[in-house]
Amino acid sequence: MFLIFRNPAMLDVKATDKGIPVPRMTTTQRTSISSPANGLLVFDSTTGSFWFYQNSKWTELRAGNIPGLSDADGDTKVEVEETTDEDIIRFYSKDVNSFSMDSMRIETGNNSVFLGRASGAISRYYNTGGSFNTAVGFGTLFKNTTGTDNCAYGALALHENLTGNENVAFGRMSMMNSTSGSNNTAFGSYTLYINSAGYDNTAIGMMSLYNNKIGSRNTAIGSYSLQNNKKSHYNVAIGYNSCLNDTSGFFQLNIGNLIYGTDVDGTGNTISTGNIGIGVQYPQERLHVDGKIRMDYISGVSWTTYVDGSYDYNFDYNGTLKAWIDDADGSYHSVSDKQLKAGISPINNMLTTIVALQPVTYYMKGDDTQTEKTGMIAQDVEKYFPQAVSEKNGTKTLNYAVFGMLAIEALKEQQKEIDGLKQRLEKLEKIIMEKQK
Repeated sequence: MFLIFRNPAMLDVKATDKGIPVPRMTTTQRTSISSPANGLLVFDSTTGSFWFYQNSKWTELRAGNIPGLSDADGDTKVEVEETTDEDIIRFYSKDVNSFSMDSMRIETGNNSVFLGRASGAISRYYNTGGSFNTAVGFGTLFKNTTGTDNCAYGALALHENLTGNENVAFGRMSMMNSTSGSNNTAFGSYTLYINSAGYDNTAIGMMSLYNNKIGSRNTAIGSYSLQNNKKSHYNVAIGYNSCLNDTSGFFQLNIGNLIYGTDVDGTGNTISTGNIGIGVQYPQERLHVDGKIRMDYISGVSWTTYVDGSYDYNFDYNGTLKAWIDDADGSYHSVSDKQLKAGISPINNMLTTIVALQPVTYYMKGDDTQTEKTGMIAQDVEKYFPQAVSEKNGTKTLNYAVFGMLAIEALKEQQKEIDGLKQRLEKLEKIIMEKQK
């Protein structure tokens, strides 16, 4: 080695088989140097690299592939090769592995994925058992500790969740205040917003089930549906702003603020308890309808029943009144206006035929009580009055109302015979009286 002094260099060191050893020390020793001068160069035996000091910080000098980046004290860093050929990018903050990237995945440990500022932020300090969570958006699953299998999408979704499991929250602040509620599904901003411990709820639409706190197993479909529900269970509301009359009741139903149900419970496919109201908020019977009831078979063919302004119960066919029941005495009135009828003909010679009819007593097959009935047999009547007999689905039926009209005509004919007999009797009485004189 030669030391040569020449201009303009102050010192020119030449050698072909030797070098200049600079100070060697550990990372701890290097970072403990008091007030290092700018340009100070040392070899760090801990990192196996040269470091120089400039502008109040140490900078590492590396050649070739760089396995990571870090701050001055090494507790915030990015590593690409923690172990040999690992091929996982790890991001550390305050010496904690905040998340890792492996085959385009982003995870924080425990098979959870957090994307967004402060999403799952506290979990790196308090998360002791939470796993399989997915959080996307600012502040999502912010306080999660042991909650598992949760999905949160949208700013502050499931923000307060601590121990709740298997929740799905889509939308800004959806399920924001839920702490321990589980198995809830919330789609839409502010859905299940107040919920704390309610479980098995489904809320679809902005602010649906908004005020629900501990209510469970409710279903709300439509913006603002069940928004005032607080602690009631087993309720169903479908439609915009469809809400319940009782915010703490059970088994209630509201479809579009048109169909209501109270205390509705089911067994199998049957409503076993409770009332259903259509157009009625407080149904009083199993089915309570405000308005007309229409039944169709095919288009253009329908029956409609309803109560009119006179409180009578009416029956319409295709929009035409056919009959009604009087509200005062329950009497049945059939339409009989002459202007609605054609082919009008009188009925004659009814007495003999009426006399031929044979009323009977009987009981219906299948009636275990064998309760005695009085009536006639359709096949017997058909011989004399076929217009009174009909057949549907292979069974003959009898229109008993016909016999009232036939009886009137028979009575008229009978009265004619009686009047004739009276006239003959009067003539005979006159003859007898004349002979006695």
